[in-house]
Amino acid sequence: MNASEQGFGIIVALLFLPLVQLVASILTSIWMGIRSAHLPDKKASLKILGKITLWSFLGALAGGIAMIVGFKMFN
Repeated sequence: MNASEQGFGIIVALLFLPLVQLVASILTSIWMGIRSAHLPDKKASLKILGKITLWSFLGALAGGIAMIVGFKMFN
């Protein structure tokens, strides 16, 4: 495996991890919806989960833009 293949593998992993986090947030929201009888403050829990999901998405977006800009600068 040469250096460019390793670099590509790292980039794919870095792009895949935010997707995994987004899927985890969606699954958690579904779980919270199903188990609503056991949550004392469902509205506050969903608000916190929404903030986590929003900031994760924005961070992934910023990271993706930074990678694209970096590739354009160094090519």
